[in-house]
Amino acid sequence: MNNTLVNAKWHTYKTQNSTLGSPALTSNEYEMISAFEANDKAHQLEVVSSSDGKQWSELQQVGKNSTSTGPALAFFNNKYYCAFKANDPSNKLYVASSESGGIWPDQDFQQVGLNSTSAAPALAVFDSKLYCAFKANDQSNNLYLTYTEDGVKWVGIQQIGNNSTSAGPALATFNNKLYCAFKANDDSNKLYIISSANGGTWSDFQQVNNNFTSARPALCVFDEQLYCAFKANDTSNKLYIISSENGKSWPNLRQVGENTTSAGPALTVFDNKLYCAFKASDGSNALYMASIS
Repeated sequence: MNNTLVNAKWHTYKTQNSTLGSPALTSNEYEMISAFEANDKAHQLEVVSSSDGKQWSELQQVGKNSTSTGPALAFFNNKYYCAFKANDPSNKLYVASSESGGIWPDQDFQQVGLNSTSAAPALAVFDSKLYCAFKANDQSNNLYLTYTEDGVKWVGIQQIGNNSTSAGPALATFNNKLYCAFKANDDSNKLYIISSANGGTWSDFQQVNNNFTSARPALCVFDEQLYCAFKANDTSNKLYIISSENGKSWPNLRQVGENTTSAGPALTVFDNKLYCAFKASDGSNALYMASIS
């Protein structure tokens, strides 16, 4: 059993920010950044950074962009990348890039191929490529994947197995495989996970233990284990986390402190700590941060 989770004491604090959607997290060795949809009618795509996991910079807009869902973040080839859904009826899938967490030039964004989506996307670095997973922008709700080797040209779009989803997915690299977690595309709301050793051929999907969720999940690798955080599939709105040593068996489930959320969470590792960002479930839409070491 994972002693990190079993013995974990989560430290939670409220940031000065708030959001209408699910947040995103990523990090490098120097800082951690969080991106999120603004908590107002403008729906601006905003980002903050922290060098210690406690104090956060002032809000910066990602270029002049806005979004109607939660974004995704990744650090690839010494740049930050932020993928997001357009805040208009086109639902185009865009990606912006930045050489620092605080400055996002307006010209440094583009559509991800010719793709569009109806939910929050996911990003992960695998096999020296940046991968983006997303839900189809049609009634099929198919789960798709595309990648880039240079951060500009996106190629290789494919369906992830024969899978579909009713919410945004999550991606992470673990034990030389690319993992994708997603919510079932039916009323069961089962939480599924699938993996690939080459980004093209996918394993059979399996349920993450016997868990369910009503929002997009989050994935992250910490302490040589794959972690999955998710919102409960009931009115409790509890924020849960579970881990696996092999990507197949998920032996334990824990609540992230006593926290609850009204949207999908985000995970990252920074300064030897596992961080979980989440939106409050009390109507304030406040953005909270929890961590364990």
